[in-house]
Amino acid sequence: MDQFLWKKIEEYDLDAPLSEFGFSARLAKENFWAINFTEKAILEYKKFMYLAATSELMVSPSEVVDVVWHLHLVYTQSYNDLCKILGKRIEHVPSTHNRQEIVKFKTAVDRTKNTYEATFGKRPEAFWEYNDPFDSLELPKARFKLRSVIIFCLLGFVVMIAPFYFLLRPVYAHIDNPDFLWYLILLALATFIALQAYNQVKIKRMLQTRHKVSFIFDLAPMELIYLKTGKLAEIFHARMNNLLDYKKIFLEKDNKIVKNKNAKPYDAMEHVILNSIEHAGKIHYPILLRQLSQKPLFSNTSNSMDALKKYFLKSKFFGDLFLLNFSVLLVVLMLGFTRLVTGVMRDKPVILILLLVICLFIFIAIYLYRLSIYFTKFALPDHYRDNYKPQREMDTVDWGYFTLGSSVLAAAFIPLVRYTEKNDSYITGSSSHGSSCGSSCGSSGGSSCGSSCGSSCGGCGGGD
Repeated sequence: MDQFLWKKIEEYDLDAPLSEFGFSARLAKENFWAINFTEKAILEYKKFMYLAATSELMVSPSEVVDVVWHLHLVYTQSYNDLCKILGKRIEHVPSTHNRQEIVKFKTAVDRTKNTYEATFGKRPEAFWEYNDPFDSLELPKARFKLRSVIIFCLLGFVVMIAPFYFLLRPVYAHIDNPDFLWYLILLALATFIALQAYNQVKIKRMLQTRHKVSFIFDLAPMELIYLKTGKLAEIFHARMNNLLDYKKIFLEKDNKIVKNKNAKPYDAMEHVILNSIEHAGKIHYPILLRQLSQKPLFSNTSNSMDALKKYFLKSKFFGDLFLLNFSVLLVVLMLGFTRLVTGVMRDKPVILILLLVICLFIFIAIYLYRLSIYFTKFALPDHYRDNYKPQREMDTVDWGYFTLGSSVLAAAFIPLVRYTEKNDSYITGSSSHGSSCGSSCGSSGGSSCGSSCGSSCGGCGGGD
């Protein structure tokens, strides 16, 4: 391995110069990729380009690496600069799906794997064995949409009213109303508690059995904060606290923020924050958050995490779990509704049972909504809290804010956070920015020119 060449490639910054919508931000935005996944995909792309530069024969990228390559080709100057470092021009060779080419690309795929492992060691499966980040979750898509399941269950409820009425009417005739109300309340409580316990075990077991190479086990703290709170504004607090600690920004008496003229950004995110403050001169924090929430570098957080939510909700795992919960709860609701119908038919007072049925219906709706957000809002963040161990000093405050909340923030910054919470109408919140991610969930993140051998193109070893 040419260590000198690899070091130059590894250190080459595809995001230089820093900007609000650099290469990494665009790559993440267009593919709904998480922060760390994007960063590591770029690293794998650099490794591939090293192999393409040092191999005399053609090598072939994975679908994920190919996505990075496709975008980098658009950045003509940056790509030319990288090729100068490589010492040759690496040409993108698309597949035409000819029978002869299938064998050629299959050979290139095998060669790439062997060369990679001989040079860099074992290949990260998330970037070389799967077509996109969501594939590594191995959650097949449900056959029916959630909306269809809900409609089907409600229609089933209507159809079963008559059979339940004739079946239970003789039984209900021997149960007094006060007793029945208590029985139904106790049954409903027991059902909710049992289903909640079952769901927690089921989802926790699902998390434990997922392949650990999946991107959901390598999320950045700001992504977890967004999942936990559902508010994009929350992701800025820890980073702004750092800027205050390092005196890159100052707070004035009127709660306005001012940039230190000598402050230098540590990374692209700080660059965007400091530029926004400098452009405004002085700015209220809630207004700053509204502006930052619209920047692609930060809106990518909501885009990628909303894509994860939608992917999970469309999975067969969640569909089956939702159907089980909904069906069981509808049976409990049916017991109350049948009692209501029986009372009406017998000219009995039904006010209490009517109120109980309405309350039960509302609780079921709330419960099912909570079930729909349980994985991303509770189970996944809890998994990180239980298993996280700090590894990088820069992560300390971010992870601390995720696990402990505002208690880790500087005393001078906490009033600003509370002021922001009181004036959150200034902030756009967690709305999705850019194009809809619904169609991307579960679909291949790679290009459409792929072949049966797993990739569509290879870097030739020849130069200009």
